[in-house]
Amino acid sequence: MQRANRKQVLGNSPRPTTRRARQLAADGVVGRTDIAPGLELYRAVRASVVMRGQSFVQFCAEQSVDRSWAQQALTGGRDGKKAKALREQLVQAAGLHTDSIG
Repeated sequence: MQRANRKQVLGNSPRPTTRRARQLAADGVVGRTDIAPGLELYRAVRASVVMRGQSFVQFCAEQSVDRSWAQQALTGGRDGKKAKALREQLVQAAGLHTDSIG
């Protein structure tokens, strides 16, 4: 019997969300620093930025943050204290309401 590798088990998702993030999303209680990371959040922020006529790279430069770091923070590739603070900053700067995310 062969063991399934990570990509086979998870598909193309960058990282499974934490139990806390899943619970917050299920309860509909996504607070300021508890914004659940994921591909949907990244796409929502990016879409908001593009709708304003900017590229995601320009937006990140305006926020004084590296594009790859911002992407990792939004998708959940990084989920420490600094990443959570950056996630909050980017969501607010993009003009998204935290109560509609999650």
